[in-house]
Amino acid sequence: MIRKACLVCVVIAITATASPFAIEHIIIEKPVEMRHAKGIALGPHGGALEDVRVRVFDRPELLFDYKISWEEAEKLRHKLREQTTKADGRFRFDLPPGKYEVRLTKDRELFDPLSFVLVVGKGFSKQGICIYMRPESGPGGTVDQCDIAHPPDKE
Repeated sequence: MIRKACLVCVVIAITATASPFAIEHIIIEKPVEMRHAKGIALGPHGGALEDVRVRVFDRPELLFDYKISWEEAEKLRHKLREQTTKADGRFRFDLPPGKYEVRLTKDRELFDPLSFVLVVGKGFSKQGICIYMRPESGPGGTVDQCDIAHPPDKE
């Protein structure tokens, strides 16, 4: 009887301290076409985010392959580049023409990871992108082309 009572206490304690929200991996379905892989990581209201880990992977088609698990897809991907944003939120990669997965994560403050397909090509816009990161269960989670020198405010 004592074991059952302790088990119930543990379940209640875990339930009381668990976050009611879960981290969701945001996948932007529309590919982003750019001449250069550059952008700025922003919070949901337009402020630059520091310490966002920006990684570039090959095999972007795996983002939309629902026949295999996420864990299996991670084994098939190869990380090509990685950097962490500074106080201005900017990132830039020198990439040859092709298709890539770009993934942004900011774990310490519980922002949802965000991935999108980047298509790099000579005939595309030189304009950068603004990535509005989404705090756990909050607003944001979008990618827009913008002038990264003066990103637009989003309220």
